[in-house]
Amino acid sequence: MVRLDGRARELVEQKLGVEADRLAACEQQLRDLERDAAELEIARKDHAWFVAALRDFAKVWVNMSPDNQGASCGRSSTRWWSTRTRARAGSS
Repeated sequence: MVRLDGRARELVEQKLGVEADRLAACEQQLRDLERDAAELEIARKDHAWFVAALRDFAKVWVNMSPDNQGASCGRSSTRWWSTRTRARAGSS
């Protein structure tokens, strides 16, 4: 190992400090990316569940009473949705 004194030692310590700061920033960036990846995975699972729920909703809608259909989306759109979902449920 080389022993450094004076200005040479200061330069090496300064460079070491810069590299330590870069390492800390990279480690923080890695933690942030890992957190973002975990959040994306949760969002992907939520998306898959939501798509499946919408895909199956026509079957549920057909079996709902008119009162429940009206309560679900308002009376004005109930007739449109009922006609559309009955046609889709029959074709599945």
